[in-house]
Amino acid sequence: MGNNTKVISVITATYNYGRFLPDCLRSVRNVIMAPLDDWEVEHIVVDDGSTDGTDKLFGKNTDVKYFRFEDNQGVSAARNFGIAQARGEYIFVLDADDVLLQRSLCYLLMECLNRSKNRWAYGGILYVDEKLSYLMDKDYYGWEFESARTMLQSVINGEHYFQHNVLFERSLFEHVGGYDEQIKLGEDVDLFIRFLLAEEKPCYVPIISYMYRRHGKNATAYYGSREHLQTIDNLKEKYKLELSAINLE
Repeated sequence: MGNNTKVISVITATYNYGRFLPDCLRSVRNVIMAPLDDWEVEHIVVDDGSTDGTDKLFGKNTDVKYFRFEDNQGVSAARNFGIAQARGEYIFVLDADDVLLQRSLCYLLMECLNRSKNRWAYGGILYVDEKLSYLMDKDYYGWEFESARTMLQSVINGEHYFQHNVLFERSLFEHVGGYDEQIKLGEDVDLFIRFLLAEEKPCYVPIISYMYRRHGKNATAYYGSREHLQTIDNLKEKYKLELSAINLE
């Protein structure tokens, strides 16, 4: 990388997803950043103690920074570790079973750069099956909110949901303290609530940012489910004082 090159870091935590990971790696390898030619993409993979031979994928793979935990520590710990190793000014978290579209990072970054007050951006999602075939009527899209407060209200009402279709400044992530490693479900929503509590509203970019692969081991029906609503209730309790201070509940 040249001295003037800026970096986006894609962070992938994986645990026994070796059968899906090659698609994930290929999708990041094929990212196109033009016309932002002074930006490059690094891919950091943190193997959270996999026992399925995931490590064998990286013997000769020099275009990915691969780290391995001997024992499983959880996705939040793995992501925090990966981001700590990152060189990027911006971070995009991509799960090991998902696939990034070629132009997503460029379009999300362009929107952040064009809107100087927005430190994070998000797009839409296509749901696909285990073989990456499109699942009709399962798309998930966001929208532009008036303010961080109105967006936060929608999130805690259970009306709006984030997955990792988000590009964010590393400095914002560090400012709010990173992922809470005690949370086992909804750690992404927890992080984004803290972004919003810091009065940082994302810009919405009307693109499909990645393909979310639905299969037997992920939370395929999480949004709107009993588990999702319970997660929101737990987060409302966690941030009860902060929400009360801005008259949200």
